[in-house]
Amino acid sequence: MVSTQTMTAQVAPAGTATAAKTAPFLSRFTPPANARTVTFAELSANCGRGSATGRAWVSVHGSVFDITEFTKVHPGGTQIRLAAGSDASCLIESYHPQTSIARVEHALLNKTTYIGQLEPRDRKNPDAAINKRPDDSFFLDVRARVDKLIREDLKSHRHAYDTLGMVEAYLTLAVYAYACYQVGVYGSWLWTIILGVLTGRMGFLMHMGNHCAVSASPDRNYFVGHFMDFIGSNALIWGYEHQVAHHVDPNEYHRDNDCEIGAPIIRMHPEIPYEPTQKHQHILIPIAMTIGFFKWYVGDFGHYVEKQVGNVRMALDSDDWKQLLFGKFVWMMVHVVLPVYYQGWKLAMIQLFVFMGLGAHYLENIFIVNHIQNGLVPPPNTHWAAKQVLATSNWCSGSKFWNWFSGGLNHQIEHHMFPAMSYYWYPIISDTVKQCCLEHGLTYANYSSFPAAWIDMITYLKDMGSEEFISKNGLKGAPPANKKEN
Repeated sequence: MVSTQTMTAQVAPAGTATAAKTAPFLSRFTPPANARTVTFAELSANCGRGSATGRAWVSVHGSVFDITEFTKVHPGGTQIRLAAGSDASCLIESYHPQTSIARVEHALLNKTTYIGQLEPRDRKNPDAAINKRPDDSFFLDVRARVDKLIREDLKSHRHAYDTLGMVEAYLTLAVYAYACYQVGVYGSWLWTIILGVLTGRMGFLMHMGNHCAVSASPDRNYFVGHFMDFIGSNALIWGYEHQVAHHVDPNEYHRDNDCEIGAPIIRMHPEIPYEPTQKHQHILIPIAMTIGFFKWYVGDFGHYVEKQVGNVRMALDSDDWKQLLFGKFVWMMVHVVLPVYYQGWKLAMIQLFVFMGLGAHYLENIFIVNHIQNGLVPPPNTHWAAKQVLATSNWCSGSKFWNWFSGGLNHQIEHHMFPAMSYYWYPIISDTVKQCCLEHGLTYANYSSFPAAWIDMITYLKDMGSEEFISKNGLKGAPPANKKEN
């Protein structure tokens, strides 16, 4: 259960919000009366380069466009490829400030080809149609307020921390390389511990790079994003799994991969069917985190072969395969071949396990506490921006030190609202985001400390290990897969 002593969950009555003055994105677009219906299968099949069609289609609030040619000139670089074959509403709106959204809409309507309207998500329930637009007022309001704070009140801009972000990235990479040398050649235990911490830091930086949040330069973001390959995994897989599956639909069963990790053996979401092994998941999960990075290294090959990562289909070509194989080769040479050559198998493998385990715990413990908490399952058919708040909790909101320590992830609500913004901005905008949430009747959950958040996360996992589990917002745990509910 979430403790009221450790978490501030503030809510204000609905209806007190400041009215947004900007028009919702693409709200002025009127589909033709004879528009064709696009099926989900068609949309998914046109998922970009390497797909059977080679075309890239996106859905934006139910309207489907072919963006194939535009992907070649997109000013934000190649990250746009992640949107292909899916609903891109969240990705488009969360990545662009208010000052550029008109240009984005102009580009969509003039530099792409309109295809048709996406079919309802639930054909038996027209009210649940994906193109029935939810209320935009919260997102328009919070974006306008944050942009005003940065541009007008602080006389700054979203890329004010670009230099600081790149300096941190270059310094971290340099020390990481030196640590690899000290561990590989000399077998230093001190540098083994430091390398574990640096591996976690590299993970936080790749997170920002892949979100286009380190720099205004697409090339610099691309470079930092590939820190993921340096620590053993693959930036492209992470992009599909995290930016598409997780950010678009956080904590939604069969959509967000993160809430299905380890299923069915463990249950991170109430809708996962009950299994007896889940009784001990609050013990098993922290232990299993130790091998998280090793799982990435091996599992990436399967994702490439299947062209699928969890609930998301990937579009791959030969260049992507080259990148995968090159990254795995370099990692193997640096972290296995070099240490074994100088230190022998025994010490090399022990130190490899230690620093990989430390890095995994540093990174994964900070990630898990933000979403795996009781009550953080958003209702269906909610605007994407409201989902980000309802599926997320912060800890130590407003703290600049803990913001740096966690790579900005203690401000998870702010990150989900503005993923392309430097994490140095998050403690500065947090009060504005919180106030806007309260005025729109949305819970702004904030733990007083990381230990408080971690303890409630473990408690929640333990509670979900019961066959009779019911969440604090009334969501009943799914029965065993072979058992029908009465």
